[in-house]
Amino acid sequence: MQYLMLSVNICCYFARFLSGMDLMIAAQMHVFRAIIA
Repeated sequence: MQYLMLSVNICCYFARFLSGMDLMIAAQMHVFRAIIA
């Protein structure tokens, strides 16, 4: 049971990390387009 909770916490952490990366990439793309246009 402890291992299950630990794996769930790790999955949530990675999901949050990846979503944060996506937000950063989207923001950079938006700024990049604003500079070009």
